[in-house]
Amino acid sequence: EPFAPDVKISKETSWNGKGVINTAILADKNYILSFNPSQKTLLVLKIPDETYLSLPFNFGKWSMNSVYKLGQSENPPIGALLFKKTLEENLAIPVNNYIIDQENKDSFERKLVNLRQNPLENINFLGQIKTDLSFLEYWKLFWSLKGVRFDKFKTLDLGNSDLTSWAVLRDGTRVISIDQDELDNYIQKYFADSRIKDEGLSIGIYNTTDHSGLAEKAARMIKNMGGRVVFT
Repeated sequence: EPFAPDVKISKETSWNGKGVINTAILADKNYILSFNPSQKTLLVLKIPDETYLSLPFNFGKWSMNSVYKLGQSENPPIGALLFKKTLEENLAIPVNNYIIDQENKDSFERKLVNLRQNPLENINFLGQIKTDLSFLEYWKLFWSLKGVRFDKFKTLDLGNSDLTSWAVLRDGTRVISIDQDELDNYIQKYFADSRIKDEGLSIGIYNTTDHSGLAEKAARMIKNMGGRVVFT
């Protein structure tokens, strides 16, 4: 059961502490925190507020800083779910969980350093957030982060990468657009799971539903995870 859910929707999976876990974090900025237990690596990807993305559930295209508020305006509110699924669909990687931290004025990057240096800080942090992590998953994750060596901890910023560019919408709003092909190369470089990649399996995907495009969507995610899709 989620410890302090922001959305009253059951989780589809639980984390056993062995596979890669990707967590969407809404704090001072938007982040993906990716922890690989087998390689003991920690990756934090920052997504700028101005990033212009396609949202799931037929919401259209919006800037990243509007996603959570847009979901919260629904009845019932689905802000955290919309935030998590938006990142999952645009980055094409599994996003297992979310953490909503809007009480803390510090940057999440600084908070993460404190959490790694002093695990007891997790008690205070857990009381401030909304998350669909279970109590056991939360402690398993943040206790494991303490053991990641400094050279295995990488922070990335999409806003400072070569795959983004500024654009102006019809109403004059400046947004950041992303080249999807370049984004996929970027994600595969940093987020691919070595266990999947080393298997080297040839993967074929069939869409047996009445909805077009699902095979290509699944193929993109599997490729970004390190799989080798040979046909759809």
